[in-house]
Amino acid sequence: MVSEFPLKPIKRILKKYYQGEISTDACIYIRDLLLDVTEYLANQGIKEFVEYNCRRQEHNLPVLKRLDKSVFIDISDKIFNAVRNNNIGEVGKCNEILLCQGGNITNKKRKDIIIKDAGVEVV
Repeated sequence: MVSEFPLKPIKRILKKYYQGEISTDACIYIRDLLLDVTEYLANQGIKEFVEYNCRRQEHNLPVLKRLDKSVFIDISDKIFNAVRNNNIGEVGKCNEILLCQGGNITNKKRKDIIIKDAGVEVV
């Protein structure tokens, strides 16, 4: 993959959190990961923007010419803050209840929720 991100800033950021040695392979891996995520976000953002403009055309509204950051804010919220709950099939904000499902764990923050093997039961 051709890179336009230099390794030096990545290494500098890693050095803030880890004072030991950092390999060049670690920096290259993070750079490639950043490039992949950036490319994915760009593709998804453009796709959403085109769909949004199609909906505007259907309602006889003028088409937007400039790609705005709001598209990427929506995309990043969908990607980074959503957790799929396989038991129920819903997508929601990341929380401890969804992450803890599968065991007999009592949530200590809210005493009215008990997580059991069969799902979530509200008492």
